[in-house]
Amino acid sequence: MLREKERSYLLKLARDSVLFYLNKNELLNVDSEVQEAFQEGEGDDSLLFKRLGCFVTFKTKQSDSLRGCIGIIESEERLYRNVIEYAVHSATNDPRFPSINEGELKNLNIEISVMGEVKDLHNLNDIEIGVHGLIVERGLSRGLLLPQVAQEYGWDRKLFLEQTCLKAGLPANASEDRETKLYFFDSFCFSEEG
Repeated sequence: MLREKERSYLLKLARDSVLFYLNKNELLNVDSEVQEAFQEGEGDDSLLFKRLGCFVTFKTKQSDSLRGCIGIIESEERLYRNVIEYAVHSATNDPRFPSINEGELKNLNIEISVMGEVKDLHNLNDIEIGVHGLIVERGLSRGLLLPQVAQEYGWDRKLFLEQTCLKAGLPANASEDRETKLYFFDSFCFSEEG
């Protein structure tokens, strides 16, 4: 679990990273700042230094509409570096949306989902809505929906699985095909709005 100080730092880091990229066209480097702020006096147990995947999501403040969401499930990179990279990708490279500009950024809330372990899904009843996310894979097709998506839309387990299949570009009933692989994971989600 991330401490409050770490959550606040990562949310600010995501926003600062996008602003820096929009102005300098390069990724922000905060290695020494993070070392000083989070290792000194707190030991090496800070999750910021763990090799964890994350997703960074932008939503409009006014209507809570999705404006960008990109991330990585598993990573060999440290969490804080992934937040920098995927905040920028989410703001500038989500193919569903035009790039976010500096003026628009102030009207967006940032949400970060830190990924947990990915496990094989054998029984749909193992899924707890709002706690687990889903991944569907078949061939080169892959779809992922974060835990909060099913909760936000009021989906049950079956509809959550169907929507994840559709996100992969597969038929809604693709999970019935033996070639389709199903996975679930948990994530820890936090946002600027609480």
